Amino acid sequence: SRLVPQLRIGGYVILVLGDASRGNAKLGPPALAEQIFEDTHDFRHLDLVAKIEDEIPDIRRSRRGCRGTKREVVLVYQRRQ
Repeated sequence: SRLVPQLRIGGYVILVLGDASRGNAKLGPPALAEQIFEDTHDFRHLDLVAKIEDEIPDIRRSRRGCRGTKREVVLVYQRRQ
């Protein structure tokens, strides 16, 4: 990955991900992203410094009747040396 070498020490990577479900299957992009950042050698200099979970009210959804994405998760990573 070219992201980490170009990120300044102390710099941040911020991911905003929807946590979705379809039918009985739960799709977990936030959990998948966390696993990728933990397991990928290229991201070894990034630490998860904040995880913010926010419920998405029906009025804020782009598709009001859509019940799939009920919350968003913000993952904040910071580069260390």
